[in-house]
Amino acid sequence: MADVSLPEGLKKIEKVAFGSCKLLSDMRIPDNVAEIGVGAFYACVKLKSITLSPNLKSIGEAAFEGCSDLNT
Repeated sequence: MADVSLPEGLKKIEKVAFGSCKLLSDMRIPDNVAEIGVGAFYACVKLKSITLSPNLKSIGEAAFEGCSDLNT
């Protein structure tokens, strides 16, 4: 399992940025992130928890599709 820390200055998570990442288990989206791209976390089957940015304005289509373990 893997935890990823993103830089605080990040403004956007690009499309399919973590797509099919088989080890990603937890993710905290920094406060500056306003957009999550299409399929950004597509098929991250071990992703259990994600903390979203309070400044998030848009989440692309299928951003979390196939994240079968996502529960928080």
